[in-house]
Parts: sequence; structure tokens; C-alpha cells
Amino acid sequence: MNYENDKRVVMTLDAGGTNFVFSAIQGNKQIINEIRLDSNADNLDKSLSNIIDGFTRVKKVYFQNRLQ
Repeated sequence: MNYENDKRVVMTLDAGGTNFVFSAIQGNKQIINEIRLDSNADNLDKSLSNIIDGFTRVKKVYFQNRLQ
């Protein structure tokens, strides 16, 4: 498969440290600026809430960019 021509959008999460870093990729390129949120490793409810919030923000930015 030639990923450079792939129109699908993949939302990503890098959760390797004290922050969650969210983004979106299409055609093998990052298509939005990274969104960083605190991982809140000591609070499971807040951590899970930030994961949901991060992906929600990615979707919002992606659709806003498509309308421009």
C-alpha cells in the first residue's frame, strides 16, 4: 500500500511520559499541530478524561481545518 496517497486519517496518542501528545496523520504526514495534555498519572479518572478530551480536540481541529 502506498501510504503517501492514503486519504484515511489516523489519530495518534504518544503516552510515553508525563504528558499525552495527540495528533493526526494522513498520507504519511502530520496534519494538525500536536495537542499536549498532562497525563495525571496519579489520578485515573482525570487521566482517562484527558485521553477523551485530547482525541475530541484532535477531531475538532481536523474538522475546523477542513472547513477553511
